[in-house]
Amino acid sequence: MRSVLEHFTLIKDWLCKQVSLQVTEAFLWCPVFFAVGVGVYFMVPAEPAWQVCAAGVLMLVLRLWALRDVESVERYILLGALCVVLGVSVAYFRAVSVSEPSLARSDEYAVVKGVVRQVEWQSDARLSARLVLGDVQIDGKSGAHLPRNVRLSVRSKTPLPVYDIGDLIEGGAALHTPSDPVFPGGFDFRRSLYFKGIGAIGFFYGAPAIVDEAVDTVWKDAFLSWRNAVNIRVFDEVGDVSTGVVSALLTGQKGAIEDSDIEAMRQSGLAHMLAISGLHVGLFSATFFFLVRVALAMVPGTALRFPVKKIAAVAAFCAACAYMVLAGATLPTQRAVVMVGIVFLAIVLDRSAISMRLVAVAALIVLVLAPESLLSISFQLSFAAVVALIAVYDGLRDFFRVQSSCAGALRRIGLYVGGVVLTSLVAAAVTAPFALYYFQAIAVYGVLANVMAMPILTFIVMPCAMLALALMPFGLEGWALAVMAWGADQILSVAHFVSGLDAAHVSMPAMPFWALLSFVVGGLVLCLWRGALRWLGLLGVFIAFVIYGAAPRPDVIIAADHDIWAYIFAADKSGDGSEDRALPTLLSGHDEMFVSTMMRAKFERDNWTRMVGAAKSDVQHWRQAGEELSCDEFACRLRVRGVPVSFVYAKEVLPEECAWARVLVTRRAVRRFECASEYVIDYWAVRSGGAHSVYVRAPDDIVVRRALSPERRRLWRGLDK
Repeated sequence: MRSVLEHFTLIKDWLCKQVSLQVTEAFLWCPVFFAVGVGVYFMVPAEPAWQVCAAGVLMLVLRLWALRDVESVERYILLGALCVVLGVSVAYFRAVSVSEPSLARSDEYAVVKGVVRQVEWQSDARLSARLVLGDVQIDGKSGAHLPRNVRLSVRSKTPLPVYDIGDLIEGGAALHTPSDPVFPGGFDFRRSLYFKGIGAIGFFYGAPAIVDEAVDTVWKDAFLSWRNAVNIRVFDEVGDVSTGVVSALLTGQKGAIEDSDIEAMRQSGLAHMLAISGLHVGLFSATFFFLVRVALAMVPGTALRFPVKKIAAVAAFCAACAYMVLAGATLPTQRAVVMVGIVFLAIVLDRSAISMRLVAVAALIVLVLAPESLLSISFQLSFAAVVALIAVYDGLRDFFRVQSSCAGALRRIGLYVGGVVLTSLVAAAVTAPFALYYFQAIAVYGVLANVMAMPILTFIVMPCAMLALALMPFGLEGWALAVMAWGADQILSVAHFVSGLDAAHVSMPAMPFWALLSFVVGGLVLCLWRGALRWLGLLGVFIAFVIYGAAPRPDVIIAADHDIWAYIFAADKSGDGSEDRALPTLLSGHDEMFVSTMMRAKFERDNWTRMVGAAKSDVQHWRQAGEELSCDEFACRLRVRGVPVSFVYAKEVLPEECAWARVLVTRRAVRRFECASEYVIDYWAVRSGGAHSVYVRAPDDIVVRRALSPERRRLWRGLDK
């Protein structure tokens, strides 16, 4: 008995020691628990009461004040709880502050007049563009519930007029309400546009006319006009296949990049180079910092009398802010500038420029200013990669210090190449689950592509981007843009080469949310925890991939407007040679998707294809399904593991199909008491629940999931404040 107690005491003392190691690093977990609060806000079914949030914050603050002189576990638990409640509160007040009315019903034709707020050219010949209009007026409609900002695309066979920021334009357009998720668990486009202040989307019928040209613009519009002018200058100066890439890296507008180039960049693992983020802002500001510091050091006596390094840091931060404005001040660039600003602030204060604590400060600032950024792929990818890289290089710090202390030229080159390879490997491993969750694909040769392309971006493209912008006011940017365009061409060549290799791009099913969450928790424990218990994070990573491997995929998917239906056929690769219909999972083998139409609903069809991990060649019209599906002009019948499913077109056969099917799908409204089917997905079901998916796990185990829950009353769904 004594031996057992002694072992228990030793284990208790060891655990207490492990917990005590976290005291000095407790701040690193503040943004994590704040993010938990933000996530809770977006997951709850209804808007929280601000009175409850305020009361929770007040009680926790008072209790923490009472424990201010007590070093206890309770104190840290309460601090974590306070961060969670603050996260919920900040997210709620942010959602209220950006509240804008949205379009109630789609309109196939309306005369729209508005002031141009943003212009994104999608063709170097100005044949297409995407416009964001403010102060919108819709002919024949009025009221407080009309959207004040809309996003409309325009295409033309002849060059469009040069729309400037502040121009008043007018034209006939089709207006649509922002899209809900196209499948349960999918990306919520309506919520994303809500936080951008956009209440409707659509397109112009032809080029809208400029009613009145911009005269006096506010500062924001002046900066946007500068952005538009830079974009037009790029189109005039470059004028080749790399024009879109150069424009994307200077102004953040990617619309002019050829679809084939975007696909090659995505399949080769280089797509992150097209989105201005921490990498680009860091390279831009680092080049500016280096040039300013060298220029000041070359002035006799300046380096001896003034802190040129600190002066260069302040100047580089100002340059980073200007670059952010030019790039549209998107959330990724704002986050990047916050992180770069903290780095330069550390230089001014003579502190370590890069550390986990500074990343925590940057994450906390970003989440306080824009809590919705937690849901963006750019936030998740950038912070996941940075945290993992800092943790890895922190562990290898002594090794690199020893290797570089007496290294010659060849060894330094080898260390640089090794660093690029290690960085690419760590970043690829950490971001792979996010890529599976959002893009349902993995770039197999991403490390090779990054090793080949990263030096070009680092030493040629981004330095020339900074020089081009600096020289543009003097009309001397031509040579810098030419060199930048050459570098962009080389990056595109690398992308096309790598994407052309066998199995360069592997489509995979979407990773479930809970699997991604398990991976994130495990990764945070690995990177932030101190002591031996950090290796428990590997358990979270392992659980994530177990969930992913066993997660079922839907058998039937129904679009939110009943415009397209689909079912997924999975061949059972159990080893017995049979190809009976199996429960679709990651391990079930090759999948095919059969859809009700190949003529319309391309957006939904493409998203479904990626979600189930099927190739585009595996998507066919369901008349090609053979004996799996029997159709006539009134209905289509399908059996999924013995469960009858019916897709009904005509009301004449509704009684017959209701009697036959256990799952009935129709775009018509069905009186529930008149239909014997167990599950009816009709007009009313999709109107309240959006897109649906059906999982048939066994004849007696059918699960129907909805993209929207009727009881979810959120601000971005039209709920009043």
